[in-house]
Amino acid sequence: MDVTLGPTDEVSDVEISRSVPLPDETAVAAVEHWRYEPAPADGVPVSVLLTVTVNFRLPSS
Repeated sequence: MDVTLGPTDEVSDVEISRSVPLPDETAVAAVEHWRYEPAPADGVPVSVLLTVTVNFRLPSS
């Protein structure tokens, strides 16, 4: 996923870069709840683009 972190501690945008339909919604929902420390540029918080990989495991039988 390509995740844009806003100048606050919240995720401002999420785009799926490689899709597996069923877990996409769950992965996006999880990432949207994450909080980050804002990235500073010259001491001022700015937006940043971050690539995030979310891995899922199926339960073993």
